[in-house]
Amino acid sequence: MVRTTGPPAKIRLTADRKTIDADGYDLSFVTVEVVDSRGDLVRQADNSVTFSYCGAGTIGATDNGFQADFTVFPSLQRNVSSGKAIAIVQSKLGKSGKITIKVQGEGLESAIITVITK
Repeated sequence: MVRTTGPPAKIRLTADRKTIDADGYDLSFVTVEVVDSRGDLVRQADNSVTFSYCGAGTIGATDNGFQADFTVFPSLQRNVSSGKAIAIVQSKLGKSGKITIKVQGEGLESAIITVITK
């Protein structure tokens, strides 16, 4: 089914892995999507989003897949491209616990996701 989306309303986060090893190398890829009020991806969205984190890990890099975007990978602020971006979450060596990632953007309902390190 194809339907017209509404204006960008909120951020949706999805982690490819909710649990990672606390070895300092393991990663979880968190997909950021800008969606409308019904939860449909707004493919024309190019909103600026800001990443923050706390706990037993870090955000090693962010990206949006747009080749002409020269924002450096470690930046915690970037524009989504075609409604999407990604955060690469990395564990800290020997530090078990939770990594909480928050993504927010002006005019958008923010989102929080938690990745566990063991």
